[in-house]
Order: sequence, then C-alpha cells, then structure tokens
Amino acid sequence: MAPLAVEVQSALLSVGDRMAQATSTLRGVALGSHTSLRTRPSFWDEIEKMQRVEGGGLVVVTDFDRTLTSFKGINGDKGEECHDIVFKHASSTQEWADSIKALWEDTRHRFGPFHELSNEDRVKFCDWWWAEANGKMLEHGITRDAVKLAAQKCNTRLRPGCADLIRKCQERNIPFFIVSAGFTDVIEGILEREGVPLRGVVVHANKMMFDDRGVLSGFEGGIVHPHNKDEFQHHPLAAPACHRSRLVVLGDKVKDLESVAGLGDKAVAALKVGFANLGDEEELLSHYDAVVPADGPMHTVSELVDRFLRA
Repeated sequence: MAPLAVEVQSALLSVGDRMAQATSTLRGVALGSHTSLRTRPSFWDEIEKMQRVEGGGLVVVTDFDRTLTSFKGINGDKGEECHDIVFKHASSTQEWADSIKALWEDTRHRFGPFHELSNEDRVKFCDWWWAEANGKMLEHGITRDAVKLAAQKCNTRLRPGCADLIRKCQERNIPFFIVSAGFTDVIEGILEREGVPLRGVVVHANKMMFDDRGVLSGFEGGIVHPHNKDEFQHHPLAAPACHRSRLVVLGDKVKDLESVAGLGDKAVAALKVGFANLGDEEELLSHYDAVVPADGPMHTVSELVDRFLRA
C-alpha cells in the first residue's frame, strides 16, 4: 500500500490507537515521494470528530491564491496571484504600467514595510490599497475580454490534486466555498481554463461589474481583502455552510482562517489544513491542525474528504 494510504488509514484506527499517536508532539506523516504532512495532536482529535459525526453535512472553505494554486507557476517561476494577473496582463499600455508602478511607490511612501505595521494599520493599509487598485482599474477602463484573456495567459497553475478535490465535492453535492481577496472573474477564469466545472463552487471575492460595452463599471458589494474575510459568515452566500456540521478549511496564511469565523462555532468538527510555500511551517502549525510543506499537492485533502464521506 502506498505511504499516503497507510498514513491516512492510521488516522481511522481505533480511538485508543489514535489517541496514543496524538500524545506525541508535532510529527511528520509521509505522503510518498513528493511531500509530507506535518500534524499536531489536534489533527487526530479532529479526524476522530469528523468520523464520529452522524448525518453531518460536509463543507469545504478555502483560500485561492497560494492555496488552491501552487507557489510555483506553470513556467517554473513564481506563480501569479489574482492582482498580479490583472496588473501584468489586463493591459499592455505604458500608461497602465506607469499607473501600477505609481501605486506601489505611493503605498511604500504612505505605509512603509507591511511587516512592521500593527494589526490596526494593516487593516487601514488593506482598505486603502484595495480601493486604490480597484480605482486604477476603473480609471483605465479594463475590459471583460482583457480579464478573461489574462486568466488564460497567466502562469498560475492549480495545485496538483485540486481539480480532483473540486470534482469530488461536486459529485457528492458538497458546498465548495472559495473566499479570496482576489477577483471572482480571474478565479473562475482559471478554473475554467483548467477544465474545472463551476457547478457547486461559490466564490466570495471582488466581483467585477461591466457595462454594455464590456468595460469595467464597478465592483459588486464591498471590498474583500485579507483582513476582512471574517465578514463572509454574514454574506448570503455563506448560508449553506451554516447548516453543515463538518468543515474542512484550507489556507496558506493564518488570516485565511478568519473566513470561517462564526461558522466554526456552529460546526461539530473543523479540520484545518495549511499549505506552507515559503518555509513558514512553524507559524502555520500553531494555528492549523496539519500543514503540507514545500508547495505540496492537494492529494491528501482529497483522500481525507473521501474517507469522511465513507464514514
């Protein structure tokens, strides 16, 4: 049996065996030759809860950039995030390039290094920067066709196993929520490019609105940025998740966990899996139940969902 199957099966043994394993500190679980899953005792606790829930619906809530997508892009370089995709590919004019450059320079002048900001100032930064970026797009008349083309030509790739996970959720009518500070149109464009149907996939992000000419005219709803993802619980889109007793939460940053703030209180079990892309495993392990290091694949999450459904 493959190492992945052996290790995941070990999570489904008797309660006594699992709890004995959980008494150890952080441990590595082999996932074959590609990567490893690092866990802490809470991982085994949540596995037990997920298995014991009877008749409890399952829901997946995930970030997009660097979570569903790999850190490394199609061409081997750093993969582009949603805003990078629009900034680099939605317009080729020098005026647009100069405008984006000015935005970054103004940002550095106003706020300084982001890592030195307090939490309060980080929220102010996000409120200002996202509004300014959206304003630049409106000012330059970005078009629907340009955004679609940008999603097609970018070097962003889905994490291996991601498409399989989404299809599995679709087949079993499991709600699949993407909560992102990026753009709905870009996210859906990348999924479509990769042949992933959008049925059952709900994207809560910055959704563009276009006029009759196909020119950007505004954004639907309020701005979504990394420091207000907790507002998702109040969004009408989140209603199906509120009635599910089992959550699988995916992210690559601690802040991504805020997307399920409030939802986790209503769930019997919530398994949180993080993806470490820049060697930030220890920080993620202090908040997630398990971490996939080294820009690893989505296969383990997909297999765990399989097993929860068979419980």
